[in-house]
Amino acid sequence: MRMRPFTALVIPFTAVLAPFIVPATSLCGDLYTYTKIADTSGPFDSLSNPFGLSDLGEVVFEAQLTGGNEEIHVGDGITSRLVVSTTGEFSSFVYPPDINNSGTVVVSGTLDAGGDAIRMFDSVGGSALIADTSGAFFSVVAGNINNSGTAAFFATLDAGGQEIRSGNSVSTTLIADTTGDFDSFNTGSGINDAGVVSFWTMLDAGSAEVWTSNGTTSTLIASPGTGGSLASIAHSINSDNTVAFVVKPIGGDQELRIGNSVGASTLITTGGTFTSGAAVINDLDVVAFVRPAAIFTTLDLAQPVITTGEMLDGKIIAALDFAGALNNQNQVAFHVWFNDGSEAIYRATGIPEPSSLLLAAVGLMGLLGCVGRRRR
Repeated sequence: MRMRPFTALVIPFTAVLAPFIVPATSLCGDLYTYTKIADTSGPFDSLSNPFGLSDLGEVVFEAQLTGGNEEIHVGDGITSRLVVSTTGEFSSFVYPPDINNSGTVVVSGTLDAGGDAIRMFDSVGGSALIADTSGAFFSVVAGNINNSGTAAFFATLDAGGQEIRSGNSVSTTLIADTTGDFDSFNTGSGINDAGVVSFWTMLDAGSAEVWTSNGTTSTLIASPGTGGSLASIAHSINSDNTVAFVVKPIGGDQELRIGNSVGASTLITTGGTFTSGAAVINDLDVVAFVRPAAIFTTLDLAQPVITTGEMLDGKIIAALDFAGALNNQNQVAFHVWFNDGSEAIYRATGIPEPSSLLLAAVGLMGLLGCVGRRRR
């Protein structure tokens, strides 16, 4: 019996193996590939640091147009959609937007009519108001949005004082306020799918703490102790109510730690400097953080996700920024400035270990061998 030509087997092999082949232009370092989400080669004059990254790999970001307007977009490296722009009710956006796994985006902005508003926009163009300054609030700024469509947000009051709340299109829930021991809050609050919010606060006594609360039960997560300090950075909270934070004990080095309501916090790494910006944790307990000129995750504390001075898409990275865009696929989104003055937003994805690739290739070879034998 005549065998089928060997080339007939080569085509399906390469087609199946293609997902494991990394284009050279998107490879930087040994452990990651990089997908460009947006750049300033087209209508965008400048870009803002991405804050939100869904588990589907969608990145939400703010862009400034050459004509002066601002827009918020969602992109995954293949497609992109406009969420909202300043040609409508918003005159400007005041905090980076976030996105959940349904593609719903939460946006904070200043209104043309005056005052602030927080709106959420779904993936098909619908929108709903979460909070605005037409009532008791003097200003409002959203943090994270969870997969139920509830966002954590910070508010200052007309009567004085501050609040942390969670809310959706139906109602809002008071999480914490400054009528007691809390003197002020950070705007970057996280929220998980159970509705538990994480927040940074400065106490009346003058020290900082990190707390979690659902509006009924509140838990102290971190306190630096007398003479210590706790970085005021963007915080996230995972499904186990665990929060990542940077603390500096008196007389000691800065420490990156994670903690929840169960026992003492866990030291991740110490020494050197952790840059203000973000220390975030996902549901797999992977932490992403920033050191000077580099972004790291706890998947490999020795190998950065990206650093300045590296070449990406043929350009040298002059500076980079990270606002906490980490998802449950362990992908990271970040903003870079190149040495030619251009900007871009990328999503970094870890490359499978060589052993995983080898096992996949061996499996495919065996499968193709079986196909060849069947066709004899």
